[in-house]
Amino acid sequence: MKKALLALAVAGAAVSAQADVKLSGHVQTSFGDIEEFGQTVDTATGAVSNTNEESFSVNNTATSQSRFRITSSKEAGGITYGTNIEVGLREGGGTNLRTRKNEVTMAGSFGKVSIGHGSESSDGAVESSFSSTWVTWDDLSNYEVGYADLSTTTNEFGIYEVIDGNRTNRIRYDSPKIAGVLTFSGDIQDDDDLVFAARAGNSNFAGALYHLARDADNADEFGGSIAIKSGIFVASYGFAERDAANTPGTAVAAGGAVSGADESEAEYSVFNIGIETATYGLTLDMQNIELDNNRADNVAGEVSTVGLNFTYKPTSGVTLFADIHRIEADTTSVNAQLAGVNGVSGNGATAGARITF
Repeated sequence: MKKALLALAVAGAAVSAQADVKLSGHVQTSFGDIEEFGQTVDTATGAVSNTNEESFSVNNTATSQSRFRITSSKEAGGITYGTNIEVGLREGGGTNLRTRKNEVTMAGSFGKVSIGHGSESSDGAVESSFSSTWVTWDDLSNYEVGYADLSTTTNEFGIYEVIDGNRTNRIRYDSPKIAGVLTFSGDIQDDDDLVFAARAGNSNFAGALYHLARDADNADEFGGSIAIKSGIFVASYGFAERDAANTPGTAVAAGGAVSGADESEAEYSVFNIGIETATYGLTLDMQNIELDNNRADNVAGEVSTVGLNFTYKPTSGVTLFADIHRIEADTTSVNAQLAGVNGVSGNGATAGARITF
């Protein structure tokens, strides 16, 4: 036993001599209940029928994602060299185990350079917030109701499943802080995609602006956010606008094909207000998406949500959360019209826990 312990100690010392290695992450689970309402018009007879569906699920939301990361760092000549490997886990295994980050970094007085798979410069730029309730509201696609039949019925959610970018293969540069509050960042990606962002903030203010240029589909996206904190009161506002050209496609209609959209536009906004203490957070949030000529079936419509979010932090590293939301979706897509779908609405409630390590 002593020899085994000695061997482990020697191995650990060898690793420590090479680089400082840290393990971190979190386990997050949630459950929720959805009640969904829809209205369909018989295209032949004009008869109106209403649908009502309710379902309960566990760990079937984007808010049920756990993460595990390994980071390392080594300093030499005034430069800190690092690595960052992070995986995301969802229930079911298989493709639900995915690489989130796999990158090397070099940081010094010149700023920071990141090479590999990691966050775009814009990632999170719409989500400036001093509230812990972001763990529940995050973005529109993370709602339990966003994963019900509502998303496939209206075809409205896909355009903004990823707001303000995500993670991809890129070379990214982050500037040193200017005046202690302002940083600039930019990255170049596959297909010559370019992303730029600026962030500023202190203990009571945070703001960000970004611009995405996607060469593959000639898409441009611009957005940002601002957040303030005064005592226990917190508020934030975020927005994004996306224009995408050259998105051809066809939607099959009765008697022939319907031409797809040549250009699509989308606008997103979120407003969040509430209170935040060391123990709990409570916020009201409102989100809205407006679409025009999106995707092949010419979606033009609007999706909006209003919700109440709550978090409780009994100790460091533990967050219990719950939320209730109301969602409304109206659509004028070709496919929806052919199916006689006028709109869908729903109520959703989720609860869960996040424990970090």
